Amino acid sequence: MELRRLQGWIITGTGALALLGAFLPWASVLGMSVSGFSGDGKITAFLALVTIALGVLRGLDLRGGTWLVAVPVAAIALGGVIAAIGIYNWTRMSSAISGLDTEIIDLSVSVGFGLMLTTLARVAVAASGAFALLRKA
Repeated sequence: MELRRLQGWIITGTGALALLGAFLPWASVLGMSVSGFSGDGKITAFLALVTIALGVLRGLDLRGGTWLVAVPVAAIALGGVIAAIGIYNWTRMSSAISGLDTEIIDLSVSVGFGLMLTTLARVAVAASGAFALLRKA
């Protein structure tokens, strides 16, 4: 398999992980989970679908020429935007958790696996796009 096609499938796979993360819990409070899709997960899911489509185009090598550069650049941009959304939500949630006095209130609040997966997958999308650009294959 050609390297550029492999890079397309890597972009597709990491985009799919980010899409999955949008539907998984982003937060857990008192044992109840809140899906990412009830908030910013809708944005990340849409951008993940765009990333998947671009990755498939590169993976199938359906378009040549400027698409060889456009797909990795788009992957970096989309990965950066969604990673920023994930980091923002993660930071906002973490600061809200640390602001609570859990000794007075028996409250169990945690960042959910979906938010972690979305954020880390998007960093991986941006990294795979950067790798594809550096390799120019």
